[in-house]
Amino acid sequence: EVSVMGGKGKGKGGRTGKAKDNRDEDDCSRRVDRRSLRTRLQEHRAQQKQSDNSARFGRVVDLIVGTHQELDIAALCGTLVQEERAQIFPALLVALPAHSDLIRLDLSHTPLHDHVDAFAATLQSNSVLLSLKLAFCGLTASSSQVLAQALVVNSHLTELDVRANEIEHVGATAFMQAGLQKLVMGSCRVGADGIRSIAAVLRVD
Repeated sequence: EVSVMGGKGKGKGGRTGKAKDNRDEDDCSRRVDRRSLRTRLQEHRAQQKQSDNSARFGRVVDLIVGTHQELDIAALCGTLVQEERAQIFPALLVALPAHSDLIRLDLSHTPLHDHVDAFAATLQSNSVLLSLKLAFCGLTASSSQVLAQALVVNSHLTELDVRANEIEHVGATAFMQAGLQKLVMGSCRVGADGIRSIAAVLRVD
């Protein structure tokens, strides 16, 4: 009898242990399923975000190559990621010569470090643009001289905004001698030498 009772107890314990193992397996399976679902959702969101970014980039490029009298690149690029913003200015360089109606262009907050020479060449041959904003574009004294030389050739552009660029007195003087009707400067590290240079140009004019 003792032997039989012991056998029953063992069988009951075995069934309980097996049921527990099944529950553990079910819980583990549900955890795996939840992780898998979370991973798939994250991948879907990433793909959707990439698709949305590509669509926004496409719309910005369409606007750049379209027909407009005014373009504000900073406003257009506000929704783009950094890598896409870097591609906008080269696209603009290609599109700008074909613009026959664009008279006001705002490139503020657009880094020009790698494109100054190409942009200067484009400005030299442009006969439509009247107003150009280059605030916060990372211009230096040397890049300012390059652009100023282009503006000497371009007699059509009359207004230039170069605020918040470290153009120093060399760049300020170069822009002052470019024959512009309106030149906006501020926070440009012009210094006392620049002020004297500007005053000298104004006295000559």
